[in-house]
Parts: sequence; C-alpha cells; structure tokens
Amino acid sequence: MGEASYFLGTIAGITTGAVGVAFGSLLRARAAADVTSYGAIFCIGIIVVAFEEGMPAPYGFYCPVFAAAMLSGGLWAFSLRLFGLNAPRVVILGPLGAMLAISSFAAIPALEQPLMVAHRITMISIGLAVVVMVLLSEKDDLDPMRRRIRRPFVGVIGLWVAFSSGLGGLAQLGYRPDWLVPADEIGTAVLAIVGGLLFTLPREALFAPPKPKGADPAPQPNVDQAILARLDRLMREEKAWQEEGLTVRSLAERLGMQEHQLRPLINQQLGYRNFATFVNEHRLAEAKKRLRAAEHASENIATIAYACGFGSLGPFGRAFKENTGLTPTAYRKAHQNL
Repeated sequence: MGEASYFLGTIAGITTGAVGVAFGSLLRARAAADVTSYGAIFCIGIIVVAFEEGMPAPYGFYCPVFAAAMLSGGLWAFSLRLFGLNAPRVVILGPLGAMLAISSFAAIPALEQPLMVAHRITMISIGLAVVVMVLLSEKDDLDPMRRRIRRPFVGVIGLWVAFSSGLGGLAQLGYRPDWLVPADEIGTAVLAIVGGLLFTLPREALFAPPKPKGADPAPQPNVDQAILARLDRLMREEKAWQEEGLTVRSLAERLGMQEHQLRPLINQQLGYRNFATFVNEHRLAEAKKRLRAAEHASENIATIAYACGFGSLGPFGRAFKENTGLTPTAYRKAHQNL
C-alpha cells in the first residue's frame, strides 16, 4: 500500500511539474491578463485532480469534482482567448459557471448520482466544443505559431476527452479494477507533459500579447511593397471589406496571390493575428465615420452596422467597444456636438 501511494504521489508530482512549466511560460511571455488568469484556473484544476487519490474523505471526492469543473471550464475560457476569439463574457465563463453549479449541488446526497452523470457529460461536451472551436477558427488565424500548434492541441484535447470519458464511464458503472487508478494518473501525467511541451517550446511567439494600436510592425525582409500598396488600395478605396463572407482566400485571389503568401504578409508586416480583426479595423473606421457624420444622423445603429459589413448587432457592438472603449450609441452622442 505504501509503495502504491508513493508511486501515485510521484506521478502526481510529475503532472504538477509539467503543468507548472507550462504556466511559467505564460508568465515569462507576459501573456495577456485574461489568458494568464484562465490558464491559472485550468492548471490549478489539473493539479488538484492529480492529487485526488491521496486526499482523505470527504475531500477526496468533493475537491476533485470542483477541480474537474475548474479544469474543463478553465480550458474553454483559456482556449477562446489563447486563439484570439472575441466572445461575450457569458460565453467565455458560462461553462465554468455551469460546471461549478453542478459540482455544488452534487454535494446533496439525493442529487449526487444524477448530477455526477451530468458533471461527466458536461465535462466531455466542453472538451469536444474546444476541439470544434479550435478547428473551425483555423481559417481566420494569421499567426503562424498558433496555426502550428492547433492540430497537436486538438489531438491532446481529443485524447483527454476519450481518456476521461472511457475511464470515467467505467468508474460511474461501478467498475473500478486495480489498474484503473494508476492508469488514470499515468494518462493525466502523459497528457500534462505533452501539453506542457506544446506550450513551452514556442512560448514567446505563442503567448505574445497583441501589439498596441499604432505600433510599427517589425521590418520584414523581401516584402513586396507593391503588394502592400495593392492590398491597402483594395481595402481602403475598393472597400473589399464590404464583401459578405470575405476570407483570406478570396482576398488573396483578388490580389493574384496564394493564401499562404497573404497570411504572413498581414500578420508579420501589418501586425494582425486574426483576419477578422484586420477586416474589422476597416469596417469600424467606416462605422465611426458614419456615426460622426450629420448626413447619417437619421440612420439607426443596426443600419450602420449592416452597411459596414457586420452580419448582426452583437458582434458589431463588441468589436466597436473593444476598439473605442464606447458603445456605438455613446460614441455617436460624444461626437454629436463636435
């Protein structure tokens, strides 16, 4: 028994070390505050789950349950912000809140069994949602380092979902053979090590915070200034941003170049990490101009949003406030008498 406890403690220590190295990468790279915060929640959840076997009752049950909530909810929030996806706070933190609520009510004996099933299903659903979200957002990503880790990241999360659902399902059915606990701990340690390496090796480029607005991009060798001029003309004069469903590929075709050539040009030379951010800069510039102009004073906010290429008011409002610090209505009022 002592040897088994020592073995499990050693594995938990390895998991903690791998997670600590990964989190240290966020701190050293001075990642954005929200990425660091959500990463911390995710990492704490992993560490507590790793030590669950050594916890005395009742902590050995309730602490890992809450930690699993932090792990899955933190993973969702961390993934959204890591890959530069803007979403309402309720979308970012909703899964974490739902998991914590389920964990809290699971402490009630009469509700424990059904809520633990709901806990496991929700946890797996969040993992699958992360996989889908990362894959679907790939086409919009201009950052070469983030694009490089997307598939390995999806692979790690996919393995975690399969591993967690398989072993968790066995435990839920009351089947707990002797190999289940060490297999669970070893699997967690392996995934933590792979994940730690995934985030540690490219840390500076991966976790670099967005460049401040107006910052000059680093000079790039062999950049075709004629292509940059054509791109600028296409966006400013021909207003390509008005095209519904504009993509990197369609913009590259209009420029007579390949998609893989345009991505690094926008990213490295113009300083954008997401194509949507690049396009929205032009759309928002037009929206601000219309909100300030007397001839557009009779137009409502929705009309201006649609005219500037936004498909709905929600994304327009979020993008506008992130860009200016004001809602479109407040921005219009602030400029009415200028």
